[in-house]
Amino acid sequence: MEHQSHSISLPGLLKTLSVLYFSFLGSQLLFALVAFLKQSTTYFEFENSEDVFIYAVPVLAVAAFVASMLVYREQISTLTDKGSLPEKFSGYQSAYLVRMAFLEAASIFGIIAFMLKGNLFSLVFTGLLILYFLTLKPSKDKVEADLDLSE
Repeated sequence: MEHQSHSISLPGLLKTLSVLYFSFLGSQLLFALVAFLKQSTTYFEFENSEDVFIYAVPVLAVAAFVASMLVYREQISTLTDKGSLPEKFSGYQSAYLVRMAFLEAASIFGIIAFMLKGNLFSLVFTGLLILYFLTLKPSKDKVEADLDLSE
């Protein structure tokens, strides 16, 4: 196990992050598509005060968005003090995974709310989260900038 943590390289990290990224993204898109195709009746309404999802989905989406940024920044800030590159890469991978998990959880919640009620309003927030998710695709430049790495 010790040997494995020292063998982490930037290309290896990017490959791992890309697999995580596309897994998270694909699961959200596929689940949303299946839910949409399986839903027999749909409507768009955001004024029904009896539907708890009209409030819960946006609140959870915003909370997940904010939490993902804050937790990610906090975890990344602790990595600049780490001495070795493998430790930084390992910590970065963990921070990235937590960030993706926050966003996917809120996205999945929106899809489930749509499945239960048929209200497309829930899918709007899922769509917004997925659009933000698309901006988080891992890249060498992003890793270097986040970890403040130099040549």
